[in-house]
Amino acid sequence: MKILFINWHDLNVAGGCESIFNNLLRIFPNSKYVSVNKAMLSLGVVFTEKPPKRFFVIDNSCFICDYIKLLYDAGFKYDAIVSNDCCLSFLDKDIEVPIITLSQNNYKWIAEKLHKMDLYDYAQFNEFGRLYTLLQKRQFDKSSTIVAVSNYVKKYISEFGDYRVKVIEHGVDTEIFNEKNKRDLREKYNIKGKKVGIWVGKFHPLKWNFMPEIIKATKDITWILVFDQVVNYKPVAKNLKLYAGVNHEILSELYNCADFFLLPSIEESFNLSAIESLACNVPIITTNVGYFYGKKGIQDFGYIVNKLNPKEFINAINVVLKKDFEPRRFVFENKLDLNSWKKRWESFLYKKDF
Repeated sequence: MKILFINWHDLNVAGGCESIFNNLLRIFPNSKYVSVNKAMLSLGVVFTEKPPKRFFVIDNSCFICDYIKLLYDAGFKYDAIVSNDCCLSFLDKDIEVPIITLSQNNYKWIAEKLHKMDLYDYAQFNEFGRLYTLLQKRQFDKSSTIVAVSNYVKKYISEFGDYRVKVIEHGVDTEIFNEKNKRDLREKYNIKGKKVGIWVGKFHPLKWNFMPEIIKATKDITWILVFDQVVNYKPVAKNLKLYAGVNHEILSELYNCADFFLLPSIEESFNLSAIESLACNVPIITTNVGYFYGKKGIQDFGYIVNKLNPKEFINAINVVLKKDFEPRRFVFENKLDLNSWKKRWESFLYKKDF
């Protein structure tokens, strides 16, 4: 089966969507992957100056759509297109191939929550978020099926209209993300202290907003902070260990250094890092969004906080440190491993359930 996979970024970029496409290409090796960079190079387009973000997303979609038209006119032969949401918003050519949209960007809800909480970058993000949701709607209308990465995202899609939606939840590589010797790894990374917590994410209010206050109130905890990109400062506090842009093998070891994982997210589509932590048998503390939508309080795998304030998260930390959990078992019981994920996608695409 030949599939055309379409995404904003190249495959070497760290991200949830890029992880999905990398794994899909292993299942369907005869397929083709197109990013914005690939489309621009093929069209001979070069930016002399990067446009504002609100226009950049329009330009990117147009470049990809123009490239798809060229492929089609040159004898396009694919069984289906699987595209990140809004990449094909401006595709006006009837290519007679099913379009499957992969949806995991809840930008409408993100903008609404940033506004409600009066966070500092709302004005800038809202302009981009409103445009992105308009493009999402255009692509949803063109799709034969929309694949949502969680039931939470399915709920988000329903606000745009009545579409055919298939939920295929993420899976993590449990051979990489597994339980390791905590004592040895703490020695390897020079992590001291009896209590260790880990946070993984972007330096953005959606994931980071509550962390400074939580860290300040928990000076007895050593914090491992793992950013997706390089951060240009060094920690002043002695109880902080900073990492950035690490590979999966190192990330797995850092999870295993911790007694618990904390991600006080305002909004998530799935929360992949939390599942990675669970696979390492490290309990989690997070919010009832993404995969954990509908859950609250103490769970077999950790603690789901329903009220977004630092005191609630600090209370959850104290609870989790005193209890025993079985996080890794939860991953397998709920088929959140990579092999189960592959089977879900194979069944969906090979049976042409779209």
